[in-house]
Amino acid sequence: MKDAGAVLLPSQQLIDLSERYAICLSGKTAPAGYDIRYRQFYWLLLFDPDGELRHACALGEALSAGVERGLGVADAFVEVVDAAAKKPSTLQQAQRNYVSSAGSADAFTALREKLMDLQRVGQLQTADMLAKTAAATEDPVRSVARGLILEADACSHQVIAHASFARLRDGIQRFLSRHPDHDEADGLVDLLVEVGMKYSFDVAGRCREFAAPWRATSASPAQQRLAARLVARGDATAAASRERLESMKPDDYDRLRCLAVCGEASATLDALAATKSFGVFRPIHAEWRAAAEQRLRRKR
Repeated sequence: MKDAGAVLLPSQQLIDLSERYAICLSGKTAPAGYDIRYRQFYWLLLFDPDGELRHACALGEALSAGVERGLGVADAFVEVVDAAAKKPSTLQQAQRNYVSSAGSADAFTALREKLMDLQRVGQLQTADMLAKTAAATEDPVRSVARGLILEADACSHQVIAHASFARLRDGIQRFLSRHPDHDEADGLVDLLVEVGMKYSFDVAGRCREFAAPWRATSASPAQQRLAARLVARGDATAAASRERLESMKPDDYDRLRCLAVCGEASATLDALAATKSFGVFRPIHAEWRAAAEQRLRRKR
């Protein structure tokens, strides 16, 4: 552990820093003291001696800022770490404050501010916390809605995972079915389409499927209103993708997704055949392929 800093950037500054902080390059927990970890895409996470997350940042951007002010890379790194260690609170402290305040608006604002200070690292874990502790708050329904909002923000800015988008869709649909007249309902409909269905095949069709139970004659006026909003948002999303496709070339970035969003079965399959799927996109592409093939079979 003492030599870990020297492995990252050979310098006396890093060797000295490793005397004050436990620097972990592997992602495993360091043995004692402050724990500096490196994650994918050069993210720095700094945990305090109790294992609580005090700071997170995109390391390359932080180092560049220091270099632009005339520091060497090693000195810039030391500056980033020392400043991070002085942060007044941890994410876990902000979460505990939320629970102890019974979910007050001020505590939620402070929690979101801490997440933004962490550049959104920890949002999915915090969303889980909000759902699990909802019963301990003055307004459990609002706490669940807040969790869904944070989950959507994580999916929008950080996460590209088939399962995460599916979970978000299910969570929002379940919430809206139970609380169609909640004051966060309209915003959650928008997040369902904009984020939850960002990688869905035939978004307009999916919106109609989701809205079907709310459009029934036995549905409440609030549910019918949400159904109309959901269908309108789905149609608008598909129309915007069709407009983008008109000016796109065959190899343009995001063309494949736009084809899938519009439900263009043949064109989606052709584009998939010409595309190599990597990592997190494999299950998404597999879903598009299955949906497109099913649509073509129905047309025969």
